[in-house]
Amino acid sequence: MNTTQEIWENRHAHMEKASELGAKAVNKSKQAYGSLKMQAENVVNKGHEWWRDNGEDVKEYVRETSKKTADTLNDGYHATKDKIQLALEYSKEQTENIVDRSREWWEKQWR
Repeated sequence: MNTTQEIWENRHAHMEKASELGAKAVNKSKQAYGSLKMQAENVVNKGHEWWRDNGEDVKEYVRETSKKTADTLNDGYHATKDKIQLALEYSKEQTENIVDRSREWWEKQWR
């Protein structure tokens, strides 16, 4: 059977070992955090560099694409508007023809 002194010493040794392991874990955690922080900073810096090097090209591409899209929509609008105008004119002519023929028919009926 262990004496109180032996139990106390074993407990103390276990506490020291746990303290050492805890300190190692904290250090590894700090190292991992430092490494992740450096990696994140590198990613951010590379992103800034990429935008500095390519940002104007991206802006120009967006401007060109936006203009082409606007031009296409504008052309489509005018083409549609023209087709609608032609359809309205045709419909008006047809309606006038029907009215004229109807008038002629009624005039013949009343004579």
